[in-house]
Amino acid sequence: MKRQEIEGTLYLELAARFAMEPAERMITYEGRIVMDTDEDSYRVGWVKYCTVRVFDMLAGGANPVWELDGESGDTADYCEFFNEELDGWSAEVLEVWPDAQFGDIVILDRLVVYRPFRGAEIGLLCLGTLTRLIGGACLFVMRPMPLQYVGAYAKDRDVAKAAGHKAADVWKLMAYYTKAGYREIPGTGRMALDPTMIGPMDKRGNSWASVTLKRTAEMEEYRLAATEERRESLKH
Repeated sequence: MKRQEIEGTLYLELAARFAMEPAERMITYEGRIVMDTDEDSYRVGWVKYCTVRVFDMLAGGANPVWELDGESGDTADYCEFFNEELDGWSAEVLEVWPDAQFGDIVILDRLVVYRPFRGAEIGLLCLGTLTRLIGGACLFVMRPMPLQYVGAYAKDRDVAKAAGHKAADVWKLMAYYTKAGYREIPGTGRMALDPTMIGPMDKRGNSWASVTLKRTAEMEEYRLAATEERRESLKH
């Protein structure tokens, strides 16, 4: 008889896609979260984020606001985080993070934990790991939006919950990310983190990778059947 609980170690497998040229200043990373147990491995979720090399843009004579605006609607969200002189953060950002240094940004685009693996704060553990892993970033930013209100994911019950009261659901998600140290930037619907400040994730010690979950039959759908599958390009 199998145990009612499943214990495992979390891993983050990352890949990046960018043009092979020195002028590349915005790099998108995608990765999947994998949990290894004594018996099997499971795909637990995935993450997507973009690093924006603000200083390289300015040094090359490029305007980071124009660059963000021209990249996509998701990156354009953060144009207003710069001041008019492009030498510091906006007053709204500094109101929340007054000591934040000006420089490169990490935009967290998507963070998904599959339904059978929720409840163990794996999303928070992933955010904490990225904050420690990505060096040189001065500000981590995101727009919290439950996936049931995002067109590409709304009908995907693998990742999205049933739609309810949107404002309340957004507030709940913001409250969740607050546990990772993120703070709301007033009037923007977005959140930011100054990675130089000591936050909630820094007080957890060094046992982030170990998790214990209640075993369910649904987990079998996410089991990685063979080692060869782990070697394929990242998929979600």
